[in-house]
Amino acid sequence: MRAVLLALALIPVNACLLLHTEVVRHQAYPTSYSLFGNVIAFLLLVALLNRWLRRRFPRAALSSGELIACYILLCAGTAASNSEMGFLLVAMIGHPARFASQGNRWEELFGRYLPAWLTVRDQEALRGFYMGVSSFWQPANLAAWLPPLAAWLAFLLVLAGMMLCLNALLRRPWTEAQRLTFPLTALPLQLTDRRDGFFADRLMWLGFGVTALVDLVNGLSLLVPSIPELPRYINLALYWPQDRPWSAFLAFPGARIPFGIFPFIFGLGLLMPLDLSFSCWFFYLLMRFQAVAGAARGWDTLPGFPFDIELASGALLSIFGYHAWQMRRHLASAVRQALRGAPPEPGDPMSCRAALLGLAAGGVFLTAFSLKAGMSLNIALTFFALYFILSVALTRIRVEAGVASHDMYLGGPDIFLVNTLGSQRMGAGDLTGLSLFFWFNREYGSHPMPHQLEGFKMGERDRLPSGKLAGLMLLGLGAGAVSAFLVMLHTMYDLGAASGKVVECASVGGEPWGRLASWTAMPSQTNTTALSARGIGALIASGLFVLRGKGLWCPIHPVGLAMAGSWSMYKTWSSLFFSWLVKGAVMRYGGRKLYSRTVNFALGMVLGDCV
Repeated sequence: MRAVLLALALIPVNACLLLHTEVVRHQAYPTSYSLFGNVIAFLLLVALLNRWLRRRFPRAALSSGELIACYILLCAGTAASNSEMGFLLVAMIGHPARFASQGNRWEELFGRYLPAWLTVRDQEALRGFYMGVSSFWQPANLAAWLPPLAAWLAFLLVLAGMMLCLNALLRRPWTEAQRLTFPLTALPLQLTDRRDGFFADRLMWLGFGVTALVDLVNGLSLLVPSIPELPRYINLALYWPQDRPWSAFLAFPGARIPFGIFPFIFGLGLLMPLDLSFSCWFFYLLMRFQAVAGAARGWDTLPGFPFDIELASGALLSIFGYHAWQMRRHLASAVRQALRGAPPEPGDPMSCRAALLGLAAGGVFLTAFSLKAGMSLNIALTFFALYFILSVALTRIRVEAGVASHDMYLGGPDIFLVNTLGSQRMGAGDLTGLSLFFWFNREYGSHPMPHQLEGFKMGERDRLPSGKLAGLMLLGLGAGAVSAFLVMLHTMYDLGAASGKVVECASVGGEPWGRLASWTAMPSQTNTTALSARGIGALIASGLFVLRGKGLWCPIHPVGLAMAGSWSMYKTWSSLFFSWLVKGAVMRYGGRKLYSRTVNFALGMVLGDCV
């Protein structure tokens, strides 16, 4: 209970810090990467305070299991309170009513399809939200915002509950049968360990110190320009040809080409398998040069060019299919256990029957929710089937390889459905429903499902009851969502989401509605080129799985193709290149003994950047 109360007290503080960092100031995105840097920083502060308590007041100190429970709750809360989940939801549900005009014709195109119970239409309440110098805590504002947010909160809890049910089925084959390594749990497990080995390691403090020095000097340089900056990378875009087709190499117009080391990514890269770190930067560069070759042939005029996210999402579908086939016997056994009502195995958060019934009940709720929002049955079922397929695939590649980021920007099932069917063959209610789901499909960098499975894995060390951990995850997610809603509304009514005091709120909140207007005003046919790219990505990944499954040596991992389409890869590819280079040299010339020492240096770099 102490750990729960501590985490619940920190979650609103965490939401406030994230709002000002990611939305108001738009300066950093600690939740866009696999390991939540803000949660690691909180955990370190709590762990250091706890070490002091253990020396002075031993009875007041938290156990390592309590620290793990606190970390799990904070991760769940952070997954709901960031710029791509809770904050984005608040930013978008009032946007169409506020910014509809005769010029954009939103009211004519889709206004009548927007469900009133999921959006905010009170103009006076919206004026205070977007212009500021007001208070959210007025009765009229509360009445306008709380009912739709309560509906969305119920939706989010059911969605997360279904993820828990899926993880209950995946936990045993992945953690016990296949013994996946869960690389991203290494740092929080070290921070919560009662032994002094990690904090006494000089290499860890060396990695921490080097990173902290660079970060502090650069932070002071930003505030006091006379202090010279310590460069972390070279921007190769300054020397890159700007004319066509070479300009297609840039991830987006005006993008940098950073070549150097970001300590957080470099440290995580040292924990990744060599073939995966190699594959990430190899496939990223291959995709960029493929874009140059395509532009040389005039393909850059095609919608969606260079189709890197389509290739990546096709690889994700192949990853899901391959591992689902591997687990076919386990899944069949789970069905048999559910039919005969077998109790849960030791370590499982719930029985197979409870997991399958939870999936069925959650599916009925989400389908009914979608139908009431105006979607058709076939589109709703297909959407959520694709969403959970992508969720399982992302969870797999994260717990197996510890990838540094997996944002998959605009690579969700909404884009897949429109590319496959064409907006012309989809009803306005379906397109509007897909736009309402934009807040948890814009990108998957802070996806809750991988954190849940990692939480179960971390709980095994201290034999924490996984059933209670599942409840804590839902509690943390709910607390994080409520904190995100209230902190966001309080701040925006003070500053004004569109007043110029907030860098990124109104623009991102308008993304789904501008896209929806385009879908309805200019109906499209099936995007055969995008579908072909997905098929090619799936075929390449499947071929790599076959090669590796046959025992043939292959230095390329199919997960690298899936990650190469990640938006953040343009910033991280060179750090992963140096991680691969350093780890390969250490393993070759120093062996596993030297590498085991290098791991703590890597964790120190990650920790320094987080703090």
